[in-house]
Amino acid sequence: MTLLPFQHYHNWIDDDLASHLFHCLSESIAWQQEQLILYGKAVKVPREVAFYGDTGVNYVYSKKTHSALPWLPDLLQIYPSRIILRHSRCENYH
Repeated sequence: MTLLPFQHYHNWIDDDLASHLFHCLSESIAWQQEQLILYGKAVKVPREVAFYGDTGVNYVYSKKTHSALPWLPDLLQIYPSRIILRHSRCENYH
């Protein structure tokens, strides 16, 4: 199994903003439980997912294309961290 590189950035966001974002995002993120076809049967994926990104960004998983939902204003507050994640993924998966 290949894992994404992980770095922990201690205190990269202050406690008040973190609490605010957690509350707002837990209410506004459009979580979805997807289904896969395994051996001809529809099976629910055992997790909920939400995919946000720039317009036109897509990814394919289990032969299904997923399109990014538009960025939420609260997600844009942590936009610089998104760049860090994108660079990590580009180095290993593109």
